[in-house]
Amino acid sequence: MPVGCSFAFRTCFTFLLIAAACGGSARATVITTGDVTPGGSGLQPDPWEISGKLKIGEFSSGTLSVQGGGTVLNDDTGTIGHYLGATGVATVTGPDSTWDNDQNLIVGLSGSAVLNVTNGGKLHNKSYASAGYYTNATGEITISGTDSSWDNRGALYLGTRGSGTLNVEAGGMVSNSSDGYLGQLPGSSGLATVTGEGSQWDSGDDLWIGGKESEVGGTGLLNIYNGGLVTVPDMTKLWDTGTLNLDGGTLTTGSFDNSEDGTLNFHDGVFHVNGPGGSFTPGTNSFGIDGDGADDFPELLISNTAGLAVPGDLQIGVNERGRLKVASGGVVASSYGYLGYNNSSTGEVTISGADSKWENSAYLYVGDSSSGTLKIEDGGTLENGEVSSIGYLSSATGVVTVTGTDSRWNNTGTLNVGDSGTGTLNITDGGMVSSPVINFIGLDAGSTGHATVRDTGSQWVTPKLYIGERGNGALNVAAGGVVTNDIVFIGTYPGGTGTATVAGANSKWTSSNLLNVGWSGSGSLHIEDGGFVSTGDSYLATHSDGTAEATVTGTGSNWNHTGDLNLGVRGPATLNV
Repeated sequence: MPVGCSFAFRTCFTFLLIAAACGGSARATVITTGDVTPGGSGLQPDPWEISGKLKIGEFSSGTLSVQGGGTVLNDDTGTIGHYLGATGVATVTGPDSTWDNDQNLIVGLSGSAVLNVTNGGKLHNKSYASAGYYTNATGEITISGTDSSWDNRGALYLGTRGSGTLNVEAGGMVSNSSDGYLGQLPGSSGLATVTGEGSQWDSGDDLWIGGKESEVGGTGLLNIYNGGLVTVPDMTKLWDTGTLNLDGGTLTTGSFDNSEDGTLNFHDGVFHVNGPGGSFTPGTNSFGIDGDGADDFPELLISNTAGLAVPGDLQIGVNERGRLKVASGGVVASSYGYLGYNNSSTGEVTISGADSKWENSAYLYVGDSSSGTLKIEDGGTLENGEVSSIGYLSSATGVVTVTGTDSRWNNTGTLNVGDSGTGTLNITDGGMVSSPVINFIGLDAGSTGHATVRDTGSQWVTPKLYIGERGNGALNVAAGGVVTNDIVFIGTYPGGTGTATVAGANSKWTSSNLLNVGWSGSGSLHIEDGGFVSTGDSYLATHSDGTAEATVTGTGSNWNHTGDLNLGVRGPATLNV
């Protein structure tokens, strides 16, 4: 204690925080109290250069405060809370305040430790870091505030054998160049929370939650909230003792493995799997992407040739909202796909970019009970093995857009646009939809279906097309779009209403075998503004309960018949030219 100071220790230390001891002129930037080796208690030099280890709370209680741009440099390991029963607290706060360890950093070796880096402070260590090293040790680390950072040039162990906690908040930054571990060994516990916009943890290589590379360990918990970001270039492994809560933040990882059946609570935010050849393994036969409340909108993004394989159902928007994006060569495989599964839910899927693909081997429901939206763009592909439904149940609304050159939706089974609900299909800017079997627009009574094929290069190819089967159906071909069929019915059964419009130069609809307008329902055909329709045999109002109307109008508009035109076979029909 400086000469001439007559204050009690606590009073004198408070004075040191404000100015130099008892009237000195030096700034109080590096201050220690209690059990600190070396240095003891007092105002330390700035920079404080230590040859050897720095122990804060070696046997009892000790503190280190680096503030006001102060610097601490030690060329060996730094330890806070060294022996059992010891307590250490270290604080690095303020712009340019720095603690630089040349070796390891251990927060809670056998004792209890707290490390805070705040308000733009900087922490560096050139080897591994551990919080809660031995059994019964506890270590808590908080990196808080814009420009506050911890640069760890090795692995990061949160709970090696003891208990370790990491808080990254309010714009703080943490990075470790090697693996990260939460609850590495049996009996340990590791907790990391990254929360707030700008808060980020970059974990090098792999991140192990509830274990290590080869086996399960202790309890691991990772929380990513409210705009926080965690990045892992390779594998994120969730052991069965691990829990991942992603609620409003972002996890970006090369691969994700939950094959050991850990606890995944993905309610909001973005889960991005982007490792070349990486994978998302949910660990369950079926997987759902769904929020926990009305304001949640979780998004799973599979990109950069990574893959997601779900043996059973893939449900996007189960009870609330959910979104799936497949981009940059990502591949998704599933058996059954559901967008908007239950009432009041919303499901969205986007497949974007060359080699990006969703392979769904069985049924696909875009708007199963509620709202579903599917977009295939910029060369993306959807392959579906059985029936595809847009607006499945009467309560459902579904919209599918296939847009851009080489964007494709290939259906092996039937495609229903407006199954029992409301369905919309848009094929634009060179997109293509194909199905080798029957397609419907407005299938069941009470349904509504709309299909638009628009722009040069846009195509819809299917052998059989029914527009207004028992519901309301409309087809619009415009601006150079092309539809190709063998057999077409417009207004098939009583109660069914179908309308087809082909408008604009180079817009073309071909039904090579048969066109039936108003079979037993109400059918209308409009060829306008240079549109072209080519049919084999054509029938208008085939049955007595059918009504038909056809209009050809505008310069260059053409209805070309390669077979017979039968007008008003048994019901009323009108042809306007």
